[in-house]
Amino acid sequence: MGVEADQRLFSQEEEPTQGLYCPQLESDACGTGLIANLSGKPTHELVANALQMLANMEHRGACGCEPTTGDGAGILIQTPHALYVDKCLEAGFSLPAFGDYGVGMIFFPTEKQLREQCRFLLNDHIDELGLELLGYRKVMTDNEEVGPTAQSVEPYIEQVFVKPKQTMEKAALERRLYVLRKYATHNIHDSYPQTSDSFYFTSFSYKTCCLQWPAHYLATQCPTLPTCATSAAPRRLRSFTPASPPIHRLSGSWRNPSA
Repeated sequence: MGVEADQRLFSQEEEPTQGLYCPQLESDACGTGLIANLSGKPTHELVANALQMLANMEHRGACGCEPTTGDGAGILIQTPHALYVDKCLEAGFSLPAFGDYGVGMIFFPTEKQLREQCRFLLNDHIDELGLELLGYRKVMTDNEEVGPTAQSVEPYIEQVFVKPKQTMEKAALERRLYVLRKYATHNIHDSYPQTSDSFYFTSFSYKTCCLQWPAHYLATQCPTLPTCATSAAPRRLRSFTPASPPIHRLSGSWRNPSA
């Protein structure tokens, strides 16, 4: 179906309108997909299938002259609570029950002093919004399969774990985490304008986690995924954007503003 759609884009013959389909609205788009277990049971097999979908959509993504540097990819999975419990214990702190905490995936600046300044403000905003900081953990990465252009703008990736200071319904916690994500991002960018392209949350939620890496790396080498299980996994491979963003956003493969 994807190939047929691509062929229509380059066809000189205008197709007739059929139902809600309008040929004048045809345009290039990112490759997206969703796979889910109708029973709701989390399995690692579903994660593996989602990554295979990503590999099969390679023709829908943009890449540079380096085949291992492209326009980025992401996968959204349910929070792997059992995995995070173990990893956070290794980092020196413990997690409450699933649904009683939130996890944020952060792209920090690589420069240490600037990174710590961002962290200081983020910690203040966590407290200001009625949340308690549980801790941070460095996300394991392996960039050997990532192209040099992407490596040149690779972020420092960490996760932050927080919980509400007072008992909170899950829906209310999810809203609070969203507000924290937006509030902290805007204030940090205002305080340190040089972080506008180097400080970013890919997700902040109690129930999901968004993992974003260059497509080649995510589909083949991502070290975080072999032990993850989920019952639903939307994934996206970003198509080339016909605009003029800063080159490190386009070819760096790391940041995805629509996540």
